[in-house]
Amino acid sequence: MTKPPSRRLKVHIEPTSPEDPLESEQLADSRELAELFAAATGWRVESVESDQDGESDRWRLTPPEGAFEQTPVAAPAIRRLAEQLTSYHRRLEEAYQALREREAELATAIPLSVLDDEGVHLAERLEWVLQAGAEALDCHAAALYLLDDATQQLKLRVSWGLPRHRLAEPPRALRGAVADLEALMGSAVVLEDVEWVPLWRAPERFPSALCVPVSTSHTPLGTLWFFSRRRRGFDDAQVQLAEVISGRIVADLERETLRHEVRRNRDYARQMRDALLWQQERLPEDHLPLDDWSLAGYRNPAGWVGGGFYDWIVLPDSRILLLAASMSGEGVVASLGSAFLRGALWSHAQMARDPSDLLAMVHETLWTASPGGERASVFAAMIEPETAKWDYAVSGEWYLWFGGKQAPFEFVHGEWLGDQLDATWPKRVGPKWRRGMRLAIATADSLGEDDWLQVTEGLRKARIRTGTAATTLDTIRDGWSPANEPPSSDQVLVIAQRHLRR
Repeated sequence: MTKPPSRRLKVHIEPTSPEDPLESEQLADSRELAELFAAATGWRVESVESDQDGESDRWRLTPPEGAFEQTPVAAPAIRRLAEQLTSYHRRLEEAYQALREREAELATAIPLSVLDDEGVHLAERLEWVLQAGAEALDCHAAALYLLDDATQQLKLRVSWGLPRHRLAEPPRALRGAVADLEALMGSAVVLEDVEWVPLWRAPERFPSALCVPVSTSHTPLGTLWFFSRRRRGFDDAQVQLAEVISGRIVADLERETLRHEVRRNRDYARQMRDALLWQQERLPEDHLPLDDWSLAGYRNPAGWVGGGFYDWIVLPDSRILLLAASMSGEGVVASLGSAFLRGALWSHAQMARDPSDLLAMVHETLWTASPGGERASVFAAMIEPETAKWDYAVSGEWYLWFGGKQAPFEFVHGEWLGDQLDATWPKRVGPKWRRGMRLAIATADSLGEDDWLQVTEGLRKARIRTGTAATTLDTIRDGWSPANEPPSSDQVLVIAQRHLRR
């Protein structure tokens, strides 16, 4: 029969001959450099001050006898050479140290490949580590005990060589577990004869045991025990091996935690993308079924999702309801609030007599359906396309521009929706909307005055005769550069334009 190949990897190493030594760095330290300099030039280099590591950072040069009489010109050059050599040596050591730190930091930038099913459960991997570690230490059992959230109890989480029902036993109290407490302080505990040291409270009745801490660089996680069926000791090499095994367990635990965190973040990012798409799909289209009017809007959310939106509705009496709104809060809370606010505006828009009546009905809905603390800012305008008459009502703070290219802008504000029970929002009658005029509104709480000045500059540059609200918005965005950081709340900008006759 043909003998099957061994599953153990065998590596053949050619013996290294004495004539072919391993390449070394051959970088002399500062003291050896001083000795070489003295042997080459005769000048003694002595340390004046030393840093914490014992490396010299200041030097004193002592010339040989008669050096100034023999070579008065060479003395300054030798002194300068010594200063340059020590400076280059120090900088080279600093560069090596910086390279070492950067390479270690780059090692943490390796992306983690997260698989939904890695094939081997964490329990099996940890049991394999415990088995391999116990066999390497010539032990017969191993157990991993981890602290609870209150750091008052130690629970057996993984074991090898122990009965399986040990996992079902209640946790051990940390108080009184002297060996575990000592290990959690950072010291390995070797119990050569457990019967002679009952006060150390070994968790299993084995003749000898070794306990090492399981901890990250900042947080103690628990203890790792190795048990032997015969009385024995553990030398320093075996204790260090046990600590290495503990470090491997910590790495597996942290990697598993990171896998769960990455998976949660991936699911959260997917949900945020879906929510953002949901909000964007419900923003209105720019065109209207009216030849003389055009509307356009822009929304810059504070995060993935936000509480700002704009909308326009053609009411049953042919009026145009123009809406811009922003809900208080951040992220998901603001987006849920904006969806509720938008639904309330849509449901009450069909029955409202004017913008003031609309805000009053929406406020009552918000007040009665929310637990309080929610505030909404809304700009609502109703436009009669045939007569060009319009009126509006405001809650919150808004910038408003109305007119031609040189129209001034104003700051308008009203009481917040959902903030106070007895609040009112008076109807404001807008100036007559002549052809070629534009209305621009923007959130004032998130759009700074400098940003609004850029918006108004774009309004002045935009063409009126051939342009539409969409082209005006494009001109504004070409000259307006919002801050790189996300705004504190959603920025909303809406343009409404009545065209010139064509």
